[in-house]
Amino acid sequence: SDRLLPKVVAMRAEGRSYRWIARELGISKNTVADIVQRHRANA
Repeated sequence: SDRLLPKVVAMRAEGRSYRWIARELGISKNTVADIVQRHRANA
């Protein structure tokens, strides 16, 4: 999921919802949330 992080962060910056991102990348909403939380913790 590390390679997805830049994509997820960019999509969030565009105002996309977790559900939209999850569908777009073919991952679960929980995975999206997990990536965002990890990014926030490291930012």
